[in-house]
Amino acid sequence: MLVAGSLQLVAFVSGALEIWFALRLFEHPVGIDAALVLESMTQAVRHIAFVVPAGLGVQEAGLIIFGHIVGIDSELALAVAMVKRMREVIWGVPFLLSWQWIEGRRLRAG
Repeated sequence: MLVAGSLQLVAFVSGALEIWFALRLFEHPVGIDAALVLESMTQAVRHIAFVVPAGLGVQEAGLIIFGHIVGIDSELALAVAMVKRMREVIWGVPFLLSWQWIEGRRLRAG
């Protein structure tokens, strides 16, 4: 339980750092506390709407809604949401393609 909790905490903090870094790149620096608030509220909204596949639209709406609380306009919040979504795509697509390649080889061999 301790290891799982620690990994969850590391993932949460890295998500907040991702928001913080993206906002710095977009020349709208916020404090790490604001990034932690945005990450926590986005994760809460995604967990509440767990029936939506991959949280499509839910993450974006959460960032737009809660971005206003910390002083981020809608366009910038949507840009941050796209940065977070691109991370999921960049990590996900190569693994899906390799899975398809492995399954294709298995079917041809069998």
